[in-house]
Amino acid sequence: MPLNNLKKKLQKLLADGNQAEVMRKGFVYIVLRVLGLLLGYYFTLLVTRNFGSSVYGLVVLGLTLFMIASIAGKKGFDIALTRWVATGKYSKQEIGAYLARASGNSFLVAGTLAAIVILAREWIALEVFKKPELGPYLLYAALTFPLWSQILIHIGLYRGLKRNTLFSFYNAFARFFAVVCLLLLGLWFYNDLTGVWVLKLHFLGVLLLFLSCLVITHGHLMYPFALRGKIDWKAFSRTSRPILVTSLIFILLSWVDRFFVGFFQDEQTVAIYDVAAKLAILVSFNLDAVNSILAPKVVELYEAGQKDRLQQLVRFSANISGLISLSTLAIVLIGHDLLLGIFGPEYQEGWILLFVLAFAQLANCFSGSVGILLQMTGYQKLYQRIMIAGLLVNLILNGLLAPFYGAMGVALATFASILTWNLYGIYFCRKKLGISAHVSLPLRIFKSK
Repeated sequence: MPLNNLKKKLQKLLADGNQAEVMRKGFVYIVLRVLGLLLGYYFTLLVTRNFGSSVYGLVVLGLTLFMIASIAGKKGFDIALTRWVATGKYSKQEIGAYLARASGNSFLVAGTLAAIVILAREWIALEVFKKPELGPYLLYAALTFPLWSQILIHIGLYRGLKRNTLFSFYNAFARFFAVVCLLLLGLWFYNDLTGVWVLKLHFLGVLLLFLSCLVITHGHLMYPFALRGKIDWKAFSRTSRPILVTSLIFILLSWVDRFFVGFFQDEQTVAIYDVAAKLAILVSFNLDAVNSILAPKVVELYEAGQKDRLQQLVRFSANISGLISLSTLAIVLIGHDLLLGIFGPEYQEGWILLFVLAFAQLANCFSGSVGILLQMTGYQKLYQRIMIAGLLVNLILNGLLAPFYGAMGVALATFASILTWNLYGIYFCRKKLGISAHVSLPLRIFKSK
């Protein structure tokens, strides 16, 4: 009888098309996200085992700059494109024109940022980080800025089209897949690779992914690269500007901790902190899966005025994410010694960093998809201010704690900032939209209202 009751509840759950879509497409994203995380950990293992922790610390600093500059370079066009496409109001020619304009604008900005870093790389290495060997790593990180920005814009189109497998592949899996394959080939054929080759091959992998995006968008999906077209670029830019600021703040909140650790500590501590942060992401990896499907669904339901269905879908998604995050948190806490030890015995001293950052990710999951809700319903400027508040908390606490407590101070500042912007997000989702984004306690997926 209990089995029959469970079967009936599952059938009822999947009878709702939106919830069934979240479950079905979310599973695809989770699979690719898990594979991507595993490849990311394997990439870390390859670098630490073949080049040492100090080289990995330099790679982390280079990749941190790469992530921040790439997000700045895309200028929020990817999420704006997702919104524009998801409405279904625009033709392929019009979307092609938006894509072309966004791509050109992004390439100019990202290229300028790359040129600045390339010209100033020795000064950044010597004066900012006091690590003269960092210069060549910054060079190849900078060359990759414009390419990754372009990829992010293209996958914004795939997300709006609900091509979730394509979006998931590029967003969660492809970069580390390409880099790991190239790195394995390099290590196989050459015994004298230096550490900077890690970022050289990273550049080559991203270049190949960019070319594949062009083939898929213009060849397979048949979206023209329309240099001319009747579009409302001012409205599109107005939408993307606050999203740019929000995206940049979010990536700063996600990666600036490595800069603080690198500024106050040596390369090996940067490596230990980065491994702890990457393992902590296991707790919240499922939230990315939920958000990838939820974004176009929020636009659809909000535009149609179906607030009750939107609330049901948001609460259902939050509860699913919460259940998974609790399970993964237990695995991380119980198996922390084994997980950290995979990368080397010196990484096991980062267990307390892992605990703090893992609980921060749990808070992130329990808060639900507050960012997606506010950005997809026209409250992107409000969400921008929320993220600014989180960033200020992060910077102030890092300035106060990092000089005295090192990596632990940085971890505590990260926890506080994540909690700040999530609590503000929950509050304003309720106030502005009348929607509760956070999990319901006790966690129930069969009763999602």
